[in-house]
Amino acid sequence: MFRKILFIGLGGAGQRHLRIVKKIMPNASCLAYRQLKKTPLLNSDFSINSNTSLKDYYGIDVYDDIDAAYANNPDLVIISVPTSMHYEHIIRASNEGASILVEKPGSVNYKEAKDLSTILKKNKTKFMISFQRRFHPYIVELKKQLKQKNIRNITHISVDVCSYVPSWHPYEDYRSLYACQANLGGGVLLTESHEIDIIIWLLGYPKKIESKLNKREKMGLDIEDSANIILHYEKYKVNINLDFMNKKTKRLMLIKHDADDIILDFDSNNYKFKYYDESKNKIINNLTNDELFETQFNYFLRHNKYSTEYIDAMVNNLMFINECKSGQFS
Repeated sequence: MFRKILFIGLGGAGQRHLRIVKKIMPNASCLAYRQLKKTPLLNSDFSINSNTSLKDYYGIDVYDDIDAAYANNPDLVIISVPTSMHYEHIIRASNEGASILVEKPGSVNYKEAKDLSTILKKNKTKFMISFQRRFHPYIVELKKQLKQKNIRNITHISVDVCSYVPSWHPYEDYRSLYACQANLGGGVLLTESHEIDIIIWLLGYPKKIESKLNKREKMGLDIEDSANIILHYEKYKVNINLDFMNKKTKRLMLIKHDADDIILDFDSNNYKFKYYDESKNKIINNLTNDELFETQFNYFLRHNKYSTEYIDAMVNNLMFINECKSGQFS
């Protein structure tokens, strides 16, 4: 169990981690390092809580000097700043001997990820990336199903992720979000990397990648806002479509296996198995994103042994994204 927890960044993601830590570990000593301090106290639905301050609500000490924050000797550092800043903060936390929980994807490119891998493994840092969708009950069920079936009998997989960035944070202009700025590590590939992680985690790294990145000029942003990707495996292909400027939101996975279909519809909370003329549905009602983060943090607390799982996942994820951006296989 951790004694002192340092939060680096308390925007929307950071406050969610803080809210969950306080729920699971109410007696933990929490402190934060903040630079801009532009995000006010938020409710769980990301609306603004104007009744009190973030510091008073959580009873948290806030520092604007990173050295002063580390003088408290935190044993866990939770990093939720823009992606472009992950690298420097991961290195500092690892060299300080702290465990690390960092928002996805952990870094902005493959080179940084390889450097971080070397440092984290040298220091034997307990490390986790917040790929909380690994803990979604549908993904857990899918992993179980894939273990029970011969994976070579998959015929096709498609993944569709559509969201609308302007509606993510109603308290701020979406153009100021890190996701919408290249210099902060934005773009749909880095921002919507959950499904990329899940596919690699479940199926391994593909033999070949084809990608086409798109940018809506009318939005006036300097990042790719959609991506069409084809992953080539030995016996099947995976199509991934990512788009975070689409008002018709959806999060859907379709796995074709011989004559079977497995459909994961995350927006409607429906996990459907279609066997010929018979359908078996598994529906989870009222599952919140906070519950996934809670499950993830509890997993992090239970697994005390040093592991390279998430270090390697970071490297694979960033190698994949770099290949998509370079158009190496286009």
